[in-house]
Amino acid sequence: MKGKGLYQTAIARKSRMELLSFFKDGKWHRQKEIKEGVKISAGTVNKELKALTEMKFLEKKIDLKSEEYPHPVSYRIGERAKFLVEISVKIYRAHNELLEFLEETKDKKEYIDSMTQFFHNGCESILKIKKKYKELKPKDFEWVIIPFLMQSLESIVSDFIESF
Repeated sequence: MKGKGLYQTAIARKSRMELLSFFKDGKWHRQKEIKEGVKISAGTVNKELKALTEMKFLEKKIDLKSEEYPHPVSYRIGERAKFLVEISVKIYRAHNELLEFLEETKDKKEYIDSMTQFFHNGCESILKIKKKYKELKPKDFEWVIIPFLMQSLESIVSDFIESF
Protein backbone atom coordinates (compact mmCIF):
# COMPACT_ATOMS: atom_id res chain seq x y z
CA MET A 1 0.00 0.00 0.00
CA LYS A 2 1.32 3.39 -0.96
CA GLY A 3 1.18 6.14 1.66
CA LYS A 4 2.81 9.33 2.80
CA GLY A 5 6.10 9.12 4.63
CA LEU A 6 7.38 11.49 7.28
CA TYR A 7 9.28 13.55 4.72
CA GLN A 8 6.22 14.02 2.49
CA THR A 9 4.08 14.90 5.51
CA ALA A 10 6.63 17.48 6.67
CA ILE A 11 6.78 19.04 3.18
CA ALA A 12 2.97 19.18 2.99
CA ARG A 13 2.79 20.88 6.40
CA LYS A 14 5.42 23.40 5.38
CA SER A 15 3.60 24.16 2.11
CA ARG A 16 0.29 24.59 3.91
CA MET A 17 1.80 26.90 6.52
CA GLU A 18 3.50 28.97 3.80
CA LEU A 19 0.18 29.26 1.97
CA LEU A 20 -1.71 30.21 5.13
CA SER A 21 0.96 32.78 6.00
CA PHE A 22 0.38 34.33 2.58
CA PHE A 23 -3.25 34.97 3.59
CA LYS A 24 -2.54 36.65 6.93
CA ASP A 25 -3.81 40.00 5.61
CA GLY A 26 -7.35 38.52 5.48
CA LYS A 27 -7.95 39.78 1.93
CA TRP A 28 -9.15 37.87 -1.11
CA HIS A 29 -6.32 36.79 -3.43
CA ARG A 30 -6.62 35.43 -6.94
CA GLN A 31 -5.09 32.07 -7.69
CA LYS A 32 -2.53 33.58 -10.06
CA GLU A 33 -1.41 36.09 -7.40
CA ILE A 34 -1.04 33.26 -4.85
CA LYS A 35 1.13 31.20 -7.19
CA GLU A 36 3.37 34.20 -7.77
CA GLY A 37 3.55 35.08 -4.06
CA VAL A 38 4.73 31.78 -2.62
CA LYS A 39 7.80 29.65 -3.26
CA ILE A 40 5.84 26.49 -3.99
CA SER A 41 5.27 24.76 -7.32
CA ALA A 42 2.01 25.54 -9.13
CA GLY A 43 0.89 21.91 -8.80
CA THR A 44 1.46 21.92 -5.05
CA VAL A 45 -0.34 25.27 -4.74
CA ASN A 46 -3.38 23.85 -6.55
CA LYS A 47 -3.36 20.68 -4.46
CA GLU A 48 -2.95 22.53 -1.14
CA LEU A 49 -5.54 25.21 -1.99
CA LYS A 50 -8.03 22.43 -2.63
CA ALA A 51 -7.13 20.62 0.61
CA LEU A 52 -7.20 23.80 2.71
CA THR A 53 -10.57 24.76 1.22
CA GLU A 54 -12.02 21.31 1.96
CA MET A 55 -10.79 21.59 5.56
CA LYS A 56 -12.43 25.03 5.76
CA PHE A 57 -9.11 26.75 6.47
CA LEU A 58 -9.58 28.81 3.30
CA GLU A 59 -12.70 30.29 1.74
CA LYS A 60 -13.06 30.10 -2.04
CA LYS A 61 -14.99 32.42 -4.35
CA ILE A 62 -15.50 32.11 -8.11
CA ASP A 63 -16.30 35.33 -9.94
CA LEU A 64 -19.07 34.13 -12.25
CA LYS A 65 -19.86 37.70 -13.33
CA SER A 66 -16.42 38.12 -14.82
CA GLU A 67 -16.15 37.99 -18.57
CA GLU A 68 -12.85 36.17 -18.21
CA TYR A 69 -12.75 32.48 -18.90
CA PRO A 70 -12.03 30.46 -16.96
CA HIS A 71 -13.75 32.51 -14.26
CA PRO A 72 -11.29 34.02 -11.75
CA VAL A 73 -10.97 32.11 -8.50
CA SER A 74 -10.07 33.90 -5.26
CA TYR A 75 -9.23 32.63 -1.79
CA ARG A 76 -8.90 34.12 1.68
CA ILE A 77 -8.16 32.74 5.11
CA GLY A 78 -11.16 31.17 6.81
CA GLU A 79 -12.25 31.61 10.41
CA ARG A 80 -11.02 28.12 11.19
CA ALA A 81 -7.45 28.96 10.21
CA LYS A 82 -7.10 32.27 12.00
CA PHE A 83 -5.84 30.41 15.07
CA LEU A 84 -2.87 29.18 13.04
CA VAL A 85 -1.77 32.70 12.22
CA GLU A 86 -2.51 33.89 15.76
CA ILE A 87 -0.50 31.18 17.50
CA SER A 88 2.34 31.11 14.97
CA VAL A 89 2.92 34.83 15.50
CA LYS A 90 2.99 34.31 19.29
CA ILE A 91 5.40 31.40 19.07
CA TYR A 92 7.62 33.24 16.58
CA ARG A 93 7.87 36.27 18.88
CA ALA A 94 8.52 34.12 21.94
CA HIS A 95 11.16 32.15 20.05
CA ASN A 96 13.00 35.34 19.03
CA GLU A 97 12.84 36.75 22.58
CA LEU A 98 14.16 33.48 23.95
CA LEU A 99 17.02 33.39 21.44
CA GLU A 100 18.04 36.93 22.41
CA PHE A 101 18.08 35.95 26.08
CA LEU A 102 19.96 32.71 25.46
CA GLU A 103 22.69 34.54 23.54
CA GLU A 104 23.38 36.55 26.71
CA THR A 105 23.44 33.74 29.27
CA LYS A 106 26.13 31.16 29.87
CA ASP A 107 24.37 29.67 32.89
CA LYS A 108 23.12 26.12 32.18
CA LYS A 109 20.30 26.32 34.73
CA GLU A 110 19.01 29.64 33.30
CA TYR A 111 19.20 28.17 29.80
CA ILE A 112 17.25 25.04 30.76
CA ASP A 113 14.70 27.06 32.77
CA SER A 114 14.15 29.35 29.77
CA MET A 115 13.64 26.40 27.41
CA THR A 116 11.17 24.87 29.86
CA GLN A 117 9.29 28.16 30.17
CA PHE A 118 9.15 28.53 26.38
CA PHE A 119 7.66 25.04 26.03
CA HIS A 120 5.22 25.71 28.89
CA ASN A 121 4.09 29.03 27.37
CA GLY A 122 3.66 27.39 23.95
CA CYS A 123 1.45 24.69 25.43
CA GLU A 124 -0.55 27.31 27.37
CA SER A 125 -1.09 29.27 24.15
CA ILE A 126 -2.32 26.15 22.39
CA LEU A 127 -4.80 25.46 25.21
CA LYS A 128 -6.09 29.06 25.07
CA ILE A 129 -6.59 28.79 21.32
CA LYS A 130 -8.35 25.44 21.75
CA LYS A 131 -10.71 27.01 24.27
CA LYS A 132 -11.36 30.02 22.00
CA TYR A 133 -11.98 27.90 18.87
CA LYS A 134 -14.02 25.02 20.29
CA GLU A 135 -14.68 23.41 16.89
CA LEU A 136 -11.00 22.57 16.38
CA LYS A 137 -9.95 18.95 16.48
CA PRO A 138 -6.63 17.64 17.85
CA LYS A 139 -5.43 16.98 14.29
CA ASP A 140 -5.79 20.73 13.54
CA PHE A 141 -3.16 21.45 16.19
CA GLU A 142 -0.55 19.18 14.61
CA TRP A 143 0.09 22.01 12.17
CA VAL A 144 0.96 24.33 15.00
CA ILE A 145 2.78 22.02 17.37
CA ILE A 146 5.07 20.37 14.86
CA PRO A 147 6.18 23.23 12.58
CA PHE A 148 6.45 26.00 15.13
CA LEU A 149 6.82 24.80 18.68
CA MET A 150 8.88 21.69 17.96
CA GLN A 151 11.15 23.31 15.36
CA SER A 152 11.81 26.18 17.74
CA LEU A 153 12.66 23.75 20.53
CA GLU A 154 14.88 21.73 18.21
CA SER A 155 16.98 24.77 17.31
CA ILE A 156 17.18 25.87 20.95
CA VAL A 157 18.26 22.42 22.13
CA SER A 158 20.88 22.29 19.35
CA ASP A 159 22.23 25.67 20.49
CA PHE A 160 22.28 24.37 24.07
CA ILE A 161 24.31 21.32 23.09
CA GLU A 162 26.80 23.48 21.16
CA SER A 163 27.09 26.05 23.98
CA PHE A 164 27.70 23.66 26.84
